[in-house]
Formats: sequence, C-alpha cells, structure tokens
Amino acid sequence: MKTNADKKRRKPPQISSGEKVWLASKNIRLRDPSFKFAPRFLGPFVVLRRINEVKYKLRLLPSLPLRIPNAFHVSLLKPVFLNRFSTTHSTPTPAFENADEVFEVKDILDVKKWGKKTYYLVDWKGFGPQERSWETQEKNSCSGSN
Repeated sequence: MKTNADKKRRKPPQISSGEKVWLASKNIRLRDPSFKFAPRFLGPFVVLRRINEVKYKLRLLPSLPLRIPNAFHVSLLKPVFLNRFSTTHSTPTPAFENADEVFEVKDILDVKKWGKKTYYLVDWKGFGPQERSWETQEKNSCSGSN
C-alpha cells in the first residue's frame, strides 16, 4: 500500500540554508478581518537550517507574534523563484495581531453600518494601502480626533 501511495506523492523541495522561502499563512492568525482577502503566503523569509527531511528553521522578523515557532514543515514553505518581473527586496507585510503593539491611525476613509455595529475603513500610518482594514470602535477603543 505504501508503494501505491508514494506514486501519487511529490518529493519535498530541497531547500538549503540561506535561501528565501514563502510561508503559508493558513495556520497564522492575521489581523485581516477576512480570511478570503488575507495574503496566502508571507515573506520571503531566510532559511537558517534544515532540522530534518521535512522541517526547516526560518529567520522570522521581530514584528511577528512571539507565540509563533520558527520551525515549519516543508508543506508550509514555497521556494522563492526570481524572474525579470519580480523584485528581490520584498519584505513581509506587518499585518499580524499583537496585543502589545499599538498602531497609529493615519486617516478614516469610509464608514459602514453592518447590523448594529459601525465599521471604519482605517488607513494605518506607516503602512501601504494594501494594509487598510475595517475596524470597529469597540475593538480599538480609539481616543482623540483624527
């Protein structure tokens, strides 16, 4: 049965230390309100070393939540392939939920009522337009005027 099952399986990619990989975001809790529009992969991150055949240790950024381990299964990693259209200086998006970190609001772009709650489209200071998110006032407990 193992022989028949192995016919349908792919071999894991051989990733060496120092290479860059994308990390699947399916098990990471993002700050994005919608899973549908959240990024599928984060990174690229640098591989520090190979722990065993299917597990790799990555160099994560300090902006990531502290509860995330830095060792990941090869099924969550995708090697970075550069071509003439891709950039080499891509950085991970800082769209993680962290209770200790405070994000500053640059502008409120839109307001919507959904049920009994009011949602605000927030443009965050220091982040690009792809990081805009819908937030409630109760969630952020905003103080002061913008």
